Amino acid sequence: MVKFFMAVLMMLNFSVATLNPTVALPENGAAVFLDGRRVATALEQDGDLYLPMWEFFCLADAEAAFADNQIKAVLPLRGTLIMQMGQTEGRLDKGEYAAEIYAEQPPFSRGGVVYMPLSLAADEMVMGYNLERRGNAVWLNAPKLYHNLSSDERFTLNLLTGVLYLNGCELCRLNLPSAGEPVSWYPPDKFGIHRTPAGNYLFQAGAMGSGALSFSYQLAAWIPAAGGEVQTCCVHSIIEPMPQPFWQGKSLWLADDDGSICVNDSTGEITRFTGEGQWICWWANERYMLLSGLRLYDRKKETLLDLTPLLLTPEVKAEAEEFLQSEWDFPISDSEFEWYWSYLNIGLPMADPVPELHFNYAEGKKLYFSLICNYRKNDNYGLSNVYKEYSLVYKLPK
Repeated sequence: MVKFFMAVLMMLNFSVATLNPTVALPENGAAVFLDGRRVATALEQDGDLYLPMWEFFCLADAEAAFADNQIKAVLPLRGTLIMQMGQTEGRLDKGEYAAEIYAEQPPFSRGGVVYMPLSLAADEMVMGYNLERRGNAVWLNAPKLYHNLSSDERFTLNLLTGVLYLNGCELCRLNLPSAGEPVSWYPPDKFGIHRTPAGNYLFQAGAMGSGALSFSYQLAAWIPAAGGEVQTCCVHSIIEPMPQPFWQGKSLWLADDDGSICVNDSTGEITRFTGEGQWICWWANERYMLLSGLRLYDRKKETLLDLTPLLLTPEVKAEAEEFLQSEWDFPISDSEFEWYWSYLNIGLPMADPVPELHFNYAEGKKLYFSLICNYRKNDNYGLSNVYKEYSLVYKLPK
């Protein structure tokens, strides 16, 4: 009977220690909580906290290897972290480039166990957790976004791992842009989920980024209702409008910087186009695809047609030039107009006014476009950028 009560007491002490980080901890230790769940006990040394290497990389759902005093681990959305024992400098290897990182404390080994500084988990380049020390415990929390499609469908997106949860259970992993890229892809501040006609999900999110110039980007993914592996499409632009997902019967078209994909909503079959059709798709029907650069791809003949000269005819240009001559505050020569048209669709914000030619929509066998002639006009308040818009139509060949 005494042994029984002793066993019960030991179990109660263990349960209390698990729930209360301030008790039953080894000397120089601190409980580590990840998103409210206790996952490890950190070693405290000279006021700094460390975790065994295996437990440290489990925080990011990553696998690690150790050989020849070198630590290597593939981190989700960030690349391969490489560090040497006893050194604070390391790097993130993304294949085409590497980014340097700096730890506050170096990794070290004790009793055959490699320890990593826990502060590295809060480094934006490495993991990016929010880290908070509360007495004898450390709380790590991943930034998350939430979206309720209905009272029965509550989604949570982990911005560090890309894992999308449905009602607390992992649905899929999205390939979010990484903070470890050469440019900064700022995380989205919201996302949307829509039910598809076949009962699956369409994920959409957008945000900003910056490098040499600021840009916008948008993400989209078709997610099977049962979850699993998905392909995340990302398209970005500095100034141009970005194509949106669109439906063609049971097929969903998604734009990606590397081209477009077409998903059969019923079967989940994905078609990725190659060759002449490997471009961002703005619109498609059973035969034709309108690709980036206003190129019309004929899937039947596998030919590519540049629509720009067919839309921007000499008559259209002459009409626009006559208007600009009457509105501009100084005469424009033919050579200057030649320069003007050479900058079609490659203008930048706050730069010289240039013309733009954009696809608007399709209706039946007709594609509708807009020619926007930007120019500067001198008013009572000084120079200002204004524009005139021309509507253009292209009829699809039979």
